[in-house]
Amino acid sequence: MNQNYQEMDMRKKPQTHVTPLYCVAEGLSFVLAAFYNHKLFKSDEVKKLKGPYIVLANHASFTDFVDQFKSFHNRKMCWVVSIEEFYNNGEWVMRTLGCYPKRKFVPDVINVMHMMNILKSGKVLCIYPEVRFSFAGINERLDKALGKFIKKANVPVVLQMNYGNWIQSPQYNKHPLTHPKLKTEVKLLISKEDLEKLSAEEIQQKIEDNFKYNEYEYQQLEGFKIKSKTRLNNVHKILYKCPHCGAEFEMEGKGIELICHHCNNVYQQDEYGTLHNLNGETKFKCIQDWYKWEREEVEKEVRSGKYHFEDEVIFKQLFKPSVGWIKLGKMKFIHDYDGMHVTGTKDDGDYFEFHRGVDQLPSVHIEFNEKDKKDKKNAGSAIDFANKNETYFGWLIHQKNALVKIHFATESMHDMYLESLKKNSK
Repeated sequence: MNQNYQEMDMRKKPQTHVTPLYCVAEGLSFVLAAFYNHKLFKSDEVKKLKGPYIVLANHASFTDFVDQFKSFHNRKMCWVVSIEEFYNNGEWVMRTLGCYPKRKFVPDVINVMHMMNILKSGKVLCIYPEVRFSFAGINERLDKALGKFIKKANVPVVLQMNYGNWIQSPQYNKHPLTHPKLKTEVKLLISKEDLEKLSAEEIQQKIEDNFKYNEYEYQQLEGFKIKSKTRLNNVHKILYKCPHCGAEFEMEGKGIELICHHCNNVYQQDEYGTLHNLNGETKFKCIQDWYKWEREEVEKEVRSGKYHFEDEVIFKQLFKPSVGWIKLGKMKFIHDYDGMHVTGTKDDGDYFEFHRGVDQLPSVHIEFNEKDKKDKKNAGSAIDFANKNETYFGWLIHQKNALVKIHFATESMHDMYLESLKKNSK
């Protein structure tokens, strides 16, 4: 392989010292927080923490970083960040701010080593335990190894919950020009004394019991309006199935309306985030409930044995940031009970095959608008096909609104795999 086409150096140690750029970013965060009218509520217990600790935070948009710089002013933080962001934003910038790269949903001993070294250096480690942005303004599943790592790390755990960030900039429509009330609550979740008493399983359960949020409920509680006339643009990327006729991938979110082009039902979202069916019965009054229903529908389909998805993808491999994405070619993608399978002939004429089984996929990393600076024409719906040593992305060609269904199905099939293991072990 050409020497210029090397993978990113995942072993490179995270930068744990304060840099001038970090200070600039921290100062800028206070300016942006004031502009967004951000309110911070931080417990006295957290204010008194001196040593290293772990921050578990929900993740909805870029504004989360603004909230964190403000919440932990004068404490150097380090972040675990998805590998492609080092290409998107520049490796020097990301590393200088204290970030280091990780391939999502891939077991990684090096990542654990980096996290332990950050804590040993006395710094604050920020983890997004959902391993993704929130798609619908509610909590996604958490990493199941979290309790074990925290038990081993033996440092306090702080919970940071950000509210309003998803409403301001949801992943399916990052620029709806909204200006909601932003709020962050920071509290001590697990103390050093708690760590001595709790098992890894009990720590995991405590985190999952407390790591809950719902942006619709937050908006109703605060009672603020979202006056943007584009607030439902592209919402079909997550609300892809009609609850009236059952048609999939025929929804269209535009302006303040969500339309099913199969049965012509039209939903409108008011300024308080509530949905209204203009044709008759309102099946769901908010995006969050609709999203949960879709998950349940996919769960039924998977367990019935009928799930199968296939499409063509533009397949690329991501190398170190100075190289970026290298297009391999157009491939066939199949997702079924055997896992994720990509096959095809590369542009250079060589045969290519990639496979990860259901047992290796607790979830999948998806992006609604992943961009390649060198190939803007193919920006859009992408799936991460990473393994331990390589990062691949596939951009869907035909069924571009199927990402969330693939996400649901991946998790459901992995659940079935774990259930079979448990049953066979008895």
